[in-house]
Order: sequence, then C-alpha cells, then structure tokens
Amino acid sequence: MALIVAKFGGKSVGRPDHPHYPALAEKMGQELRKGHQVVVVPSAMDGETARLIGIYRNRTGQNPTRDLDLYDALIATGEQVSGAKFAQALRDASYRANFLDPRDTVQTDGNHGMAAIKKIDAAAIRKELQQNGVVVAGAFYGRGPKGKITTGGRGASDTWAVEYGIAMKADRVDIYTDTGGLYTADPKIVGADVVKKIDRLQHDLAFALASAGGKFHPPAIKR
Repeated sequence: MALIVAKFGGKSVGRPDHPHYPALAEKMGQELRKGHQVVVVPSAMDGETARLIGIYRNRTGQNPTRDLDLYDALIATGEQVSGAKFAQALRDASYRANFLDPRDTVQTDGNHGMAAIKKIDAAAIRKELQQNGVVVAGAFYGRGPKGKITTGGRGASDTWAVEYGIAMKADRVDIYTDTGGLYTADPKIVGADVVKKIDRLQHDLAFALASAGGKFHPPAIKR
C-alpha cells in the first residue's frame, strides 16, 4: 500500500462549463481499489483565478496593491469550490471523502499574495486517510496571522502538494497537467515539433527552468 499525493492543475480539473471531476474521481478510484491512500490536491478550475482577479481589479481599477487581505480572501474561493466539488464527485462515485479547508490544516506567514507554509497539521490529514482512505486537501492558501487567509501566488498549488507529500511522508507526489511531461519549452508556444521531452533533469536545472518562467512553482522544485 502506498500513500499518494495527487495534484491536479486547473486545465486537468476543467472549466466551469466543462468540469472533469467525475473522470478524475474515477482515476483516483483506481488507486483506492489498489489499496493505496490518496491525498487529492486540486487547483481552481481553468481560468477561475484569473476571473476572480478580474473581479478585484474591477473594484480597484488596478493591480492589487492595497487591501491585500481582501484580495487573498477573494481569490482563495476558487480552490474552495474546486475542493468541495472534487470531494462531491468522490462521494458520488461511492467513496467517502471530505474536503479539508487549508485554513484548518495549513499555517502560513503573513505575506499576502506570496505566502509561505510554516506548518502543516499532518495528524488531521492522517486521521481522514485512516477513516476514508482518501481526502481532498485544499491548496494555494492557508491560515495566516490573526486567522486571515494568505495565498501563495499563482502556481502555488504545486508547492502545497509537495509540502503535503513531505509532511505526510508520501511515497510519491503526482502532478497532473495538460502536457505529457517536462519539455525544453512550452509546446503550445513554440510548437510540439520543436520541443523535446525531458525524461530526467537535475534538481538545479529544474529549479532554473521553473524560475525562468517554466509552468511549475519554483518553491515546489526547491523543496
């Protein structure tokens, strides 16, 4: 039996008009039927965080530079919806699953929009796994000082998944995206016939690639 952290990016989760939750629940069901325990970490749905940022900008008319506590509270709702819907899909597929809001399990610092994880309540997650075998753990945000929501910035769900894996001593962390792996460049920009897929990459090179704009949260590579 293995403990697996499975993180799904926004495009893997789907769009509001075309959600993929039932198919993803069945994919996780395949792991559960093998006897594995699974921590599911879903991002907000495709385009949802950008939509929520747009709502904030309509109110301020500019990029977020003030009321950042309200900005974080607003954009965190995308992950709340996605987590609840994924848990619902697992229940619809006859698996017992709960959504753990990261405000209850993840302690973050006070840096709104770029928060770092300070502590994860692994015992609470482990309790859910022992009872149900699967849990949907929210990502991207946590409980900062004075109970306020702080978010980790765009792409931070990758780091949350890795940190969950470390805290839970997971056997592996699977990152599901809309591409088939790690490439020398974005195939959607330069063309699939130009890029090359990389099977293995040294840690320092992976970090450099992420820091230069690769679609992976650099702190996740660093950890």
